Amino acid sequence: MKSLYHIFFLLLLSACSGGQSPRPVPEQKEYSRDIRGEAPSQISTSADEIAEPLEITPADVTFRTVSIADPFDPDTALRRLYPGAFQENSFPDRANYVLWKCPGCDPSVFPGWLPEEPRYFPDPQGMETEVARSFRYTEQGKELAAVFFSSHEIRYGEPGSGRFFCAVMGAALFEKRNERWELVAFHPGNDCTGTYGEARTPDTLRLNGKMKFILEDVNGGAGAPYIGRYTLYDFGKQTFRKLLTVPEGSLGNYRHQWLTTFNFIQGETGEPVIVAATTGTYDEQTASDLADYNLGGPFGDIFGQKEYNSFVITRTYRYRGSEYKLEKQATDLSFKKL
Repeated sequence: MKSLYHIFFLLLLSACSGGQSPRPVPEQKEYSRDIRGEAPSQISTSADEIAEPLEITPADVTFRTVSIADPFDPDTALRRLYPGAFQENSFPDRANYVLWKCPGCDPSVFPGWLPEEPRYFPDPQGMETEVARSFRYTEQGKELAAVFFSSHEIRYGEPGSGRFFCAVMGAALFEKRNERWELVAFHPGNDCTGTYGEARTPDTLRLNGKMKFILEDVNGGAGAPYIGRYTLYDFGKQTFRKLLTVPEGSLGNYRHQWLTTFNFIQGETGEPVIVAATTGTYDEQTASDLADYNLGGPFGDIFGQKEYNSFVITRTYRYRGSEYKLEKQATDLSFKKL
Protein backbone atom coordinates (compact mmCIF):
# COMPACT_ATOMS: atom_id res chain seq x y z
CA MET A 1 0.00 0.00 0.00
CA LYS A 2 1.31 3.39 -0.89
CA SER A 3 2.09 5.62 2.02
CA LEU A 4 0.14 8.76 2.74
CA TYR A 5 3.18 10.78 1.75
CA HIS A 6 3.39 9.00 -1.57
CA ILE A 7 -0.24 9.76 -2.34
CA PHE A 8 0.21 13.38 -1.32
CA PHE A 9 3.21 13.99 -3.52
CA LEU A 10 1.65 12.24 -6.50
CA LEU A 11 -1.05 14.89 -6.25
CA LEU A 12 1.52 17.64 -5.84
CA LEU A 13 3.24 16.54 -9.02
CA SER A 14 -0.01 16.26 -10.95
CA ALA A 15 -0.92 19.84 -9.99
CA CYS A 16 2.31 21.22 -11.45
CA SER A 17 3.35 20.28 -14.79
CA GLY A 18 21.77 34.53 -10.44
CA GLY A 19 18.41 35.65 -9.33
CA GLN A 20 16.09 37.25 -6.88
CA SER A 21 14.90 35.35 -3.84
CA PRO A 22 11.15 35.46 -3.14
CA ARG A 23 11.26 37.96 -0.27
CA PRO A 24 8.99 40.94 0.48
CA VAL A 25 10.21 44.20 -1.08
CA PRO A 26 11.20 46.92 1.41
CA GLU A 27 8.41 49.33 0.46
CA GLN A 28 5.55 46.99 1.32
CA LYS A 29 3.31 47.83 4.26
CA GLU A 30 1.10 45.31 5.97
CA TYR A 31 -2.16 46.54 7.41
CA SER A 32 -4.04 45.74 10.60
CA ARG A 33 -7.57 44.38 10.72
CA ASP A 34 -9.08 47.30 12.69
CA ILE A 35 -12.46 48.31 11.23
CA ARG A 36 -12.52 51.96 10.21
CA GLY A 37 -14.16 54.14 7.58
CA GLU A 38 -17.30 52.94 5.87
CA ALA A 39 -19.36 50.29 7.62
CA PRO A 40 -21.12 47.95 5.16
CA SER A 41 -24.68 47.03 5.99
CA GLN A 42 -24.31 43.25 6.21
CA ILE A 43 -25.35 41.37 9.33
CA SER A 44 -22.79 41.79 12.13
CA THR A 45 -22.63 39.59 15.19
CA SER A 46 -20.47 39.33 18.27
CA ALA A 47 -18.11 36.45 18.98
CA ASP A 48 -20.70 34.94 21.31
CA GLU A 49 -23.39 34.84 18.61
CA ILE A 50 -22.32 32.54 15.79
CA ALA A 51 -24.18 33.68 12.67
CA GLU A 52 -25.69 31.55 9.98
CA PRO A 53 -24.14 32.03 6.52
CA LEU A 54 -25.87 34.73 4.49
CA GLU A 55 -27.12 33.75 1.04
CA ILE A 56 -25.63 35.78 -1.79
CA THR A 57 -25.72 35.65 -5.61
CA PRO A 58 -22.95 34.88 -8.12
CA ALA A 59 -22.77 38.59 -8.97
CA ASP A 60 -21.80 39.30 -5.35
CA VAL A 61 -18.48 37.44 -5.70
CA THR A 62 -17.33 38.61 -9.13
CA PHE A 63 -15.41 41.69 -10.25
CA ARG A 64 -17.60 44.78 -9.95
CA THR A 65 -17.46 48.44 -8.97
CA VAL A 66 -16.32 48.71 -5.34
CA SER A 67 -15.18 51.98 -3.78
CA ILE A 68 -13.81 52.29 -0.23
CA ALA A 69 -13.10 55.48 1.71
CA ASP A 70 -9.58 56.36 2.80
CA PRO A 71 -7.81 55.14 4.96
CA PHE A 72 -7.84 51.72 3.37
CA ASP A 73 -9.02 48.91 5.64
CA PRO A 74 -8.75 45.21 4.68
CA ASP A 75 -11.77 44.20 6.78
CA THR A 76 -13.93 46.69 4.93
CA ALA A 77 -12.68 45.19 1.66
CA LEU A 78 -13.57 41.73 2.97
CA ARG A 79 -17.15 42.75 3.79
CA ARG A 80 -17.67 44.45 0.45
CA LEU A 81 -16.17 41.67 -1.69
CA TYR A 82 -17.67 38.72 0.21
CA PRO A 83 -20.98 40.18 1.48
CA GLY A 84 -21.79 37.58 4.12
CA ALA A 85 -22.66 37.60 7.81
CA PHE A 86 -19.77 39.41 9.48
CA GLN A 87 -18.36 37.73 12.57
CA GLU A 88 -16.02 39.45 15.02
CA ASN A 89 -13.41 37.13 16.48
CA SER A 90 -12.79 37.46 20.22
CA PHE A 91 -9.29 35.97 19.96
CA PRO A 92 -6.71 38.76 19.46
CA ASP A 93 -4.51 36.69 17.15
CA ARG A 94 -7.40 35.58 14.94
CA ALA A 95 -9.01 37.48 12.08
CA ASN A 96 -12.61 38.54 11.79
CA TYR A 97 -14.50 36.67 9.08
CA VAL A 98 -17.70 36.44 7.07
CA LEU A 99 -20.04 33.48 6.61
CA TRP A 100 -21.75 33.14 3.25
CA LYS A 101 -23.29 30.67 0.82
CA CYS A 102 -24.11 31.00 -2.85
CA PRO A 103 -26.76 28.51 -4.02
CA GLY A 104 -26.62 29.91 -7.56
CA CYS A 105 -22.84 29.66 -7.94
CA ASP A 106 -21.23 26.93 -10.03
CA PRO A 107 -18.50 25.58 -7.71
CA SER A 108 -14.92 25.27 -8.89
CA VAL A 109 -13.06 22.13 -7.85
CA PHE A 110 -9.52 22.50 -6.52
CA PRO A 111 -7.29 19.49 -5.84
CA GLY A 112 -6.45 19.19 -2.17
CA TRP A 113 -3.29 17.74 -0.69
CA LEU A 114 -4.91 14.30 -0.83
CA PRO A 115 -6.66 12.92 -3.95
CA GLU A 116 -9.76 11.90 -2.00
CA GLU A 117 -10.25 15.37 -0.49
CA PRO A 118 -10.83 17.99 -3.21
CA ARG A 119 -12.06 21.43 -2.23
CA TYR A 120 -15.17 23.06 -3.69
CA PHE A 121 -15.46 26.82 -4.01
CA PRO A 122 -17.95 27.91 -3.06
CA ASP A 123 -19.05 24.86 -1.10
CA PRO A 124 -22.84 24.32 -1.07
CA GLN A 125 -22.88 24.22 2.74
CA GLY A 126 -21.32 27.65 2.95
CA MET A 127 -17.94 29.35 3.23
CA GLU A 128 -15.98 31.10 5.95
CA THR A 129 -13.71 33.84 4.55
CA GLU A 130 -11.17 36.05 6.32
CA VAL A 131 -8.38 38.46 5.43
CA ALA A 132 -5.14 36.50 5.34
CA ARG A 133 -2.70 39.26 4.39
CA SER A 134 -2.49 42.69 2.78
CA PHE A 135 0.21 44.83 1.18
CA ARG A 136 0.48 48.41 0.00
CA TYR A 137 2.96 49.38 -2.69
CA THR A 138 3.53 51.84 -5.54
CA GLU A 139 3.91 50.98 -9.22
CA GLN A 140 4.23 53.40 -12.13
CA GLY A 141 3.18 56.25 -9.84
CA LYS A 142 0.03 54.47 -8.64
CA GLU A 143 -0.68 53.76 -4.97
CA LEU A 144 -2.02 50.20 -4.71
CA ALA A 145 -3.33 47.89 -2.00
CA ALA A 146 -3.37 44.11 -2.49
CA VAL A 147 -5.49 41.96 -0.19
CA PHE A 148 -5.38 38.16 0.06
CA PHE A 149 -8.24 36.13 1.48
CA SER A 150 -8.55 32.64 2.96
CA SER A 151 -11.79 30.67 2.51
CA HIS A 152 -12.76 27.22 3.70
CA GLU A 153 -16.03 25.39 3.67
CA ILE A 154 -18.35 25.29 6.67
CA ARG A 155 -18.74 21.73 7.91
CA TYR A 156 -21.35 21.05 10.53
CA GLY A 157 -20.46 18.10 12.75
CA GLU A 158 -17.64 16.95 10.46
CA PRO A 159 -13.86 17.13 10.84
CA GLY A 160 -12.55 20.23 9.10
CA SER A 161 -8.91 20.71 9.89
CA GLY A 162 -5.50 19.08 9.79
CA ARG A 163 -2.19 19.42 7.99
CA PHE A 164 -3.76 18.25 4.71
CA PHE A 165 -6.80 20.57 4.97
CA CYS A 166 -6.02 23.45 2.58
CA ALA A 167 -8.05 26.62 2.08
CA VAL A 168 -8.89 28.59 -1.04
CA MET A 169 -6.87 31.76 -1.61
CA GLY A 170 -8.57 34.80 -3.11
CA ALA A 171 -7.03 38.15 -4.10
CA ALA A 172 -8.09 41.75 -4.75
CA LEU A 173 -6.27 44.88 -5.87
CA PHE A 174 -7.36 48.44 -5.09
CA GLU A 175 -5.99 51.69 -6.51
CA LYS A 176 -6.13 55.01 -4.66
CA ARG A 177 -7.93 57.67 -6.69
CA ASN A 178 -9.08 61.01 -5.30
CA GLU A 179 -8.84 59.90 -1.66
CA ARG A 180 -10.83 56.72 -2.31
CA TRP A 181 -9.78 53.15 -3.02
CA GLU A 182 -11.25 51.69 -6.19
CA LEU A 183 -11.32 47.97 -6.98
CA VAL A 184 -9.29 47.25 -10.13
CA ALA A 185 -8.89 43.45 -9.93
CA PHE A 186 -10.57 40.61 -8.03
CA HIS A 187 -10.50 36.83 -8.09
CA PRO A 188 -12.45 35.24 -5.20
CA GLY A 189 -10.74 31.83 -5.42
CA ASN A 190 -7.46 30.94 -7.14
CA ASP A 191 -5.88 27.85 -5.60
CA CYS A 192 -6.22 25.66 -2.53
CA THR A 193 -3.12 26.32 -0.45
CA GLY A 194 -1.81 26.04 3.09
CA THR A 195 -2.78 23.73 5.93
CA TYR A 196 -5.17 23.52 8.89
CA GLY A 197 -7.88 25.41 7.01
CA GLU A 198 -5.73 28.51 6.47
CA ALA A 199 -4.56 29.52 3.00
CA ARG A 200 -0.87 30.19 2.53
CA THR A 201 -0.42 33.61 0.94
CA PRO A 202 2.34 34.93 -1.34
CA ASP A 203 5.20 37.35 -0.78
CA THR A 204 5.98 40.21 -3.12
CA LEU A 205 8.68 39.96 -5.77
CA ARG A 206 9.70 42.66 -8.24
CA LEU A 207 10.66 41.43 -11.71
CA ASN A 208 11.63 43.99 -14.33
CA GLY A 209 10.14 46.77 -12.21
CA LYS A 210 6.71 45.10 -12.00
CA MET A 211 5.24 43.64 -8.84
CA LYS A 212 4.64 39.90 -8.87
CA PHE A 213 3.55 37.60 -6.08
CA ILE A 214 5.43 34.40 -5.28
CA LEU A 215 3.91 31.62 -3.20
CA GLU A 216 5.89 28.75 -1.70
CA ASP A 217 3.40 26.05 -0.73
CA VAL A 218 4.79 23.14 1.31
CA ASN A 219 3.46 20.16 3.18
CA GLY A 220 4.50 16.78 4.52
CA GLY A 221 3.90 14.30 7.28
CA ALA A 222 4.69 15.00 10.92
CA GLY A 223 8.46 14.90 11.36
CA ALA A 224 9.00 14.10 7.68
CA PRO A 225 10.73 16.23 5.03
CA TYR A 226 8.64 18.96 3.42
CA ILE A 227 8.86 19.43 -0.33
CA GLY A 228 7.24 22.51 -1.81
CA ARG A 229 6.33 24.13 -5.08
CA TYR A 230 6.57 27.79 -6.06
CA THR A 231 3.76 29.54 -7.94
CA LEU A 232 4.14 32.99 -9.47
CA TYR A 233 1.08 35.27 -9.82
CA ASP A 234 0.28 38.80 -10.85
CA PHE A 235 -2.74 41.03 -11.23
CA GLY A 236 -4.07 41.23 -14.77
CA LYS A 237 -7.03 43.14 -16.16
CA GLN A 238 -9.71 42.85 -13.46
CA THR A 239 -8.34 39.53 -12.21
CA PHE A 240 -5.51 37.72 -10.40
CA ARG A 241 -3.75 35.13 -12.53
CA LYS A 242 -1.25 32.32 -12.24
CA LEU A 243 1.85 32.77 -14.39
CA LEU A 244 3.92 29.65 -13.71
CA THR A 245 4.55 26.87 -11.22
CA VAL A 246 7.95 25.42 -10.30
CA PRO A 247 7.48 21.88 -8.94
CA GLU A 248 9.76 20.47 -6.22
CA GLY A 249 11.36 23.86 -5.76
CA SER A 250 12.10 23.64 -2.04
CA LEU A 251 13.00 21.11 0.64
CA GLY A 252 12.76 21.70 4.38
CA ASN A 253 12.57 19.88 7.69
CA TYR A 254 15.53 17.83 6.51
CA ARG A 255 19.31 17.90 6.89
CA HIS A 256 19.63 19.23 3.32
CA GLN A 257 17.90 22.36 2.07
CA TRP A 258 16.67 23.31 -1.39
CA LEU A 259 15.42 26.70 -2.54
CA THR A 260 14.51 28.51 -5.75
CA THR A 261 15.40 32.02 -6.92
CA PHE A 262 13.91 33.93 -9.84
CA ASN A 263 15.43 36.28 -12.39
CA PHE A 264 13.86 38.24 -15.22
CA ILE A 265 15.52 38.63 -18.62
CA GLN A 266 14.39 39.66 -22.08
CA GLY A 267 14.24 37.15 -24.90
CA GLU A 268 15.85 37.61 -28.28
CA THR A 269 12.77 39.36 -29.64
CA GLY A 270 12.05 41.31 -26.44
CA GLU A 271 9.51 38.89 -24.95
CA PRO A 272 9.57 38.38 -21.15
CA VAL A 273 11.60 35.42 -19.90
CA ILE A 274 11.83 34.18 -16.32
CA VAL A 275 14.68 31.94 -15.16
CA ALA A 276 14.03 29.86 -12.02
CA ALA A 277 17.12 28.29 -10.43
CA THR A 278 16.62 25.55 -7.83
CA THR A 279 19.75 24.86 -5.78
CA GLY A 280 20.32 22.14 -3.19
CA THR A 281 22.53 19.48 -1.72
CA TYR A 282 22.13 15.77 -1.16
CA ASP A 283 24.03 12.70 0.02
CA GLU A 284 23.97 8.94 -0.52
CA GLN A 285 20.91 8.53 1.73
CA THR A 286 18.78 11.26 0.18
CA ALA A 287 17.32 9.07 -2.56
CA SER A 288 16.10 6.45 -0.07
CA ASP A 289 14.92 9.11 2.42
CA LEU A 290 12.75 10.69 -0.28
CA ALA A 291 11.74 7.49 -2.05
CA ASP A 292 8.08 7.77 -1.03
CA TYR A 293 7.82 11.25 -2.56
CA ASN A 294 8.13 9.94 -6.12
CA LEU A 295 10.24 12.89 -7.27
CA GLY A 296 10.10 13.36 -11.00
CA GLY A 297 12.03 15.36 -13.55
CA PRO A 298 15.80 15.32 -13.17
CA PHE A 299 16.07 13.98 -9.63
CA GLY A 300 16.56 10.35 -10.62
CA ASP A 301 19.65 11.30 -12.59
CA ILE A 302 20.86 13.68 -9.89
CA PHE A 303 20.71 11.15 -7.07
CA GLY A 304 22.42 8.57 -9.26
CA GLN A 305 25.57 10.70 -9.42
CA LYS A 306 27.32 9.54 -6.23
CA GLU A 307 30.46 11.60 -6.80
CA TYR A 308 28.49 14.87 -6.56
CA ASN A 309 26.47 16.37 -3.73
CA SER A 310 25.29 19.76 -5.03
CA PHE A 311 22.96 20.61 -7.88
CA VAL A 312 21.38 23.54 -9.70
CA ILE A 313 18.27 22.97 -11.81
CA THR A 314 17.69 25.90 -14.16
CA ARG A 315 14.25 26.23 -15.72
CA THR A 316 13.58 28.85 -18.39
CA TYR A 317 10.00 30.07 -18.89
CA ARG A 318 8.98 32.20 -21.87
CA TYR A 319 5.79 34.26 -21.90
CA ARG A 320 3.26 32.85 -24.33
CA GLY A 321 -0.21 34.35 -24.48
CA SER A 322 -1.40 34.67 -20.88
CA GLU A 323 1.18 32.62 -19.00
CA TYR A 324 4.80 31.51 -18.94
CA LYS A 325 5.59 28.20 -20.63
CA LEU A 326 8.56 26.01 -19.71
CA GLU A 327 10.97 26.25 -22.62
CA LYS A 328 14.02 24.40 -21.40
CA GLN A 329 15.51 22.79 -18.32
CA ALA A 330 19.16 22.18 -17.50
CA THR A 331 20.92 20.52 -14.56
CA ASP A 332 24.41 21.30 -13.30
CA LEU A 333 26.16 19.14 -10.69
CA SER A 334 29.16 20.00 -8.56
CA PHE A 335 31.13 18.49 -5.69
CA LYS A 336 31.33 20.30 -2.39
CA LYS A 337 32.57 18.97 0.90
CA LEU A 338 29.62 18.94 3.26
